[in-house]
Amino acid sequence: MARARAYRHDVRCPDCGSNRMAKAGHSKDRQRFKCGDCGRS
Repeated sequence: MARARAYRHDVRCPDCGSNRMAKAGHSKDRQRFKCGDCGRS
């Protein structure tokens, strides 16, 4: 059974401006986020 995605509301998407951002791994020791609306990471 999959867990529901927990969104971060203090980070905004640079593409669409949405605040539905979810953690999506790390890149070069920085946290990555993926937008829940447009899918940009």
